[in-house]
Amino acid sequence: MLEDELEKLYEVFKWNEDLFDEKGKARYTKIYNEIDKILKHKWIKNLVNSKNRINILDLCDGTGIAGIAFSKKLKGIGKNTELTIVDLRKSALEKAKEFGKFMLNAEPNVITHDARKLSELNIVADLVLLWGFATPHFNPWDLIKVYSSLSKIMNCEGILVVEESDRFGGILSTGYKDILGEYHSKDHFVVTIHSSHDVLTGFTERTAVDLITREVSPMKLYFWDIASSAAIAWMFFYDVDFIQSISSKMNGYIVAYKPRKTIDPSLYLSQEPSILKKE
Repeated sequence: MLEDELEKLYEVFKWNEDLFDEKGKARYTKIYNEIDKILKHKWIKNLVNSKNRINILDLCDGTGIAGIAFSKKLKGIGKNTELTIVDLRKSALEKAKEFGKFMLNAEPNVITHDARKLSELNIVADLVLLWGFATPHFNPWDLIKVYSSLSKIMNCEGILVVEESDRFGGILSTGYKDILGEYHSKDHFVVTIHSSHDVLTGFTERTAVDLITREVSPMKLYFWDIASSAAIAWMFFYDVDFIQSISSKMNGYIVAYKPRKTIDPSLYLSQEPSILKKE
């Protein structure tokens, strides 16, 4: 999705991005507490122990809540961090700067850029976070572009952590619904309605509708399962593991270690496969 399309979607969808209200604080605290479990993984523990300064890249996380929480946690154990947040939405990045300055006493670096084209940026990362409602915005063809770019800009011993859910398993266990209630408050009642499914990209298109304000926004989603998301990461990293979330068996964190750096990401960006050129 383009920048203006994403801005419109998050305006209608009412995803909580006020990190200073009670819901925002609760979400930050949940992530901050989960980090303790993530830092115990041997790859991440080795990375943290081997460096005094850790370059963190928080990708497609909007307000940068995960990157800020990781930076705060690592600073608490005596590590220096450099936090960069990359997203397409300028409004979310402004909130990231404000919250980052409040929590870390320093504004994070923020960059408005397409995640598929990260290799164009002059940045180097030790730890990359792909957090929140991120991977559903990418179909498999685009996620390959994201991971190939990441492998290019990461240090040789770098680690990628992806917050992921078994959405396919969730569909099977709860039943797919054409209309889903997503959010409600005194002033808003948001539902999403199934529109179509593209068998070549794998995208499912839904429409977000606020029944009170009558705002409408289309949204394209890919319903990733953990196995598929991890398998694509394995193409670009030497090893892949999984840390189960404390709160849910359906959620957790894919951990990918040591980028292979064997494929030039420009090869993916310079062309499209024939299957996607069909009308």
